[in-house]
Amino acid sequence: MNAGDKLKIVSLGSDAGTGQKQVTSVELLGEKNKIEWKQEADGLNIVYPDSAHLKTAVGFRIVCK
Repeated sequence: MNAGDKLKIVSLGSDAGTGQKQVTSVELLGEKNKIEWKQEADGLNIVYPDSAHLKTAVGFRIVCK
């Protein structure tokens, strides 16, 4: 993935029907800056930040209400 690329996690969409609750925060592990994200009906959309070094695997901390 490159900075600015988008990731959609369909199973975390507000209409996914999986019993998931509202997402309250998303963090890219190892990144101090906030990242852009939005939970929509069709999925949780995350934008990789320009400041992130994405040469290795990445992990997200996703907190739900």
